[in-house]
Amino acid sequence: MTDPIETELNRSQKTALAGLLIAICAVAAGLRFWQLDQLPPGLYRDEAFNGLDALGILNGEHALFFTANNGREPLYIYLSSIFVAIFGRTPVAVRLAAAVLGTLTTGAVYAVSKSWYGRLVGLFAAWLWAVTVLPIHLSRLGLRVIVAVPVTALAMWLGTLAYRKNKMWLWAMAGACVGLGFYTYLSARLLPAVLVLIVVAVAIQQKSLPWRGLAWGLAGWGVMMLPLLGLWWFNPELLGGRTGQVSILNPDINQGNLVGTFFRNVWAALRLFFIEGDSIVRHNPPGRPLFDPFMAVPFLVGLFLLGREWRKTTTLAVVGWVSVMLAATILAEDTPHFLRASGILPAALIPAALGLAWGWRLPRQNWLGKGAVVFILLGSFWFTIQDYFVAYPAQPATGYLFESAAREMAERINADPADRPIFVDQRYQDNWPSQAFLLNPERELIRLDHRNLVDGWFTGPFVFYVSPIAGLDMGQMIKGVQTNSDQPILISTQTGPLTRGDLETTAYPLYIRFAVSENESVESIVATLEEEGDGNGSLYTLHSAELNVRDDENKLIVDLIWSANGLVQDRNDIVFVHILDRQTGQVVAQSDSVPGQGFWPVKEWRSNMQIHDQHEIFLGEEWDSARFQPLIGIYPADNPQNRLQIRLPNGQTGGNTVEIR
Repeated sequence: MTDPIETELNRSQKTALAGLLIAICAVAAGLRFWQLDQLPPGLYRDEAFNGLDALGILNGEHALFFTANNGREPLYIYLSSIFVAIFGRTPVAVRLAAAVLGTLTTGAVYAVSKSWYGRLVGLFAAWLWAVTVLPIHLSRLGLRVIVAVPVTALAMWLGTLAYRKNKMWLWAMAGACVGLGFYTYLSARLLPAVLVLIVVAVAIQQKSLPWRGLAWGLAGWGVMMLPLLGLWWFNPELLGGRTGQVSILNPDINQGNLVGTFFRNVWAALRLFFIEGDSIVRHNPPGRPLFDPFMAVPFLVGLFLLGREWRKTTTLAVVGWVSVMLAATILAEDTPHFLRASGILPAALIPAALGLAWGWRLPRQNWLGKGAVVFILLGSFWFTIQDYFVAYPAQPATGYLFESAAREMAERINADPADRPIFVDQRYQDNWPSQAFLLNPERELIRLDHRNLVDGWFTGPFVFYVSPIAGLDMGQMIKGVQTNSDQPILISTQTGPLTRGDLETTAYPLYIRFAVSENESVESIVATLEEEGDGNGSLYTLHSAELNVRDDENKLIVDLIWSANGLVQDRNDIVFVHILDRQTGQVVAQSDSVPGQGFWPVKEWRSNMQIHDQHEIFLGEEWDSARFQPLIGIYPADNPQNRLQIRLPNGQTGGNTVEIR
């Protein structure tokens, strides 16, 4: 692997080159650190497991392999523990190591690409690493996969330097770097196979090999591997990891057609470059290929240039690197699985960098070639921003599958008043690792088994989190609150954000939050409601009505506070909030539901209770108070036309709706 022939740079040129590389790194950093705590949303369970193990490291639990969650290599977790120690139990603490590594990898990509194809290709490859969606995404996930890429790139660069300079210490460092890859991610175990292919290519072309240097490299690898080899010797079951579960050799995956499955996976892997990528939402904007339509052009040009020089060692190195590392996804389910296929980086970026460099160097009408390259770079950058930072977070599935609802629940619990007991269904702790990681350990929570609720548990002010689909006995819950106190109490019911699992098709609220506060009754009166012509007095009092607009979501939040004035145990009434167009009188949006977001029917109200009733209304367009009229009322569930009559505080009747003002 001979050194690419390049002219020596003078001091000013070296300064300009360094400045350009720093600028590329700055762009890479910006795309990786910007809103790192919000994109991806939530905190996926694999990230949370890494955070929990990082906490274990800080508590003195030092492992070479972490067995929870199907087993994980340790290097990323140890790096994460540094940031968890500084920033605590937060999503950004788990992801910071990835963002830092992803930024620094820009330099490693430049180094290996420059050593094979020169400075210009190195700069273009570094830029592609900085702005391509997959490298950006890997750098924003709190997962170990990101560590394998810089380690692989450094191993290739050090190996190249060792071969050219024949320095034994460089050989040893290259070998140690290959060994370090075994502590990063499962697919890095294929790196030795890539190096064997390169060594064979060098042997064929040069008719000799640097045996002494290879021995030093093998020694460096062995020293780095000793702790892990010892672990595998005493725990051989750890060697395979999760391989057997996802391998196409598994009959449950190949469905009795191993050959057909293999070739389907090969085709899917070849398509990932610019036709169709990973469809798993957590790995990638669904279906987005590695290269966008703009960058597909220089990638194809680069493949052509590699094909013209197929006998060169660098060409064989690039092709061998990509081909071997693709095996990690070809030989497993869900091809093209972008996390398993990440080992192709940064080699897969080199053909596109070659194509860009070719266009930049066109001898005739040079301005045209440079202009085309700039146009391609700008167009590709626009695709990255749109696909990843605009469209990707806007998809509901992104929030669902990154378990953003579980993160929101943990943050909501942490923000609850410290002076009241918090009851949390035990299943949240058991089923959502992000809860175990994010919840404040100093906050005492009362874990409830939904099968063992006991009357009278809920005494005094409290907050209770429960799943709306987990079989809670609502009658028992309500009975417990009824016996809470004879003092005035305010009951707030809030429905948590929607969630759904990988195999679920319908989203549902993750939790219902019940909060009971003593002596917080609202004395003001907006209106009372009664049966028209009944003469038996009012049934309900509306104490408060507030409307808040969320312009970013075109959503209205209506907060109402009710109380019952008479006997309502035999009633089944519905509260409605209608948004009317003032000009046409037509209802343009509405929310009709049992009070308490559907979980606190009026027949369960008591005279000492006030109910906080919240309604969310998606308007679908920008709110205009001059155009829209928000109205509130109540009607019997079995007779929507028979709305209750409104009586204003001055004693006069006011129809059957109240306008929020």
